[in-house]
Amino acid sequence: MLRLRYNLFNGGSDAANSENFAYQLNKAKDLREGAYRNVEEGLRLSWSALDLTLQQKEFLADHVDSAAETVIAYEKQYRIGKRTLLDVLNTENELFEARKDYLDSKYAEQYAKYRVMNATGQLLSALRVEMPKEWLEKVEY
Repeated sequence: MLRLRYNLFNGGSDAANSENFAYQLNKAKDLREGAYRNVEEGLRLSWSALDLTLQQKEFLADHVDSAAETVIAYEKQYRIGKRTLLDVLNTENELFEARKDYLDSKYAEQYAKYRVMNATGQLLSALRVEMPKEWLEKVEY
């Protein structure tokens, strides 16, 4: 036996409530999917930044080595009169700039690693930060 209870005299509020709940459900799903896409995009961008800085760092390390060798060679040539003091100073300035760029890339790499850890949810544990108890409690809606 089947029993159905439905109030015919409430002015269609049951149908309106049903539509409202369906709208709210779809809105919540859209918000969840948007948040998922944002997290995915953030992780992809963070990973790309890390990969790029690692590649850059290799080239900048080679540049530092080349600039250091050039400084040594120019100093030797200056001593025998083949180079001017301005040439030596220019190469030393080039070495300084190369070292500065290399250090910048090291810090950019560290920052990119932090961004990846943040995007994957591992930043707080990596920094040994304890989460507040309020964050760990389950929230019921």
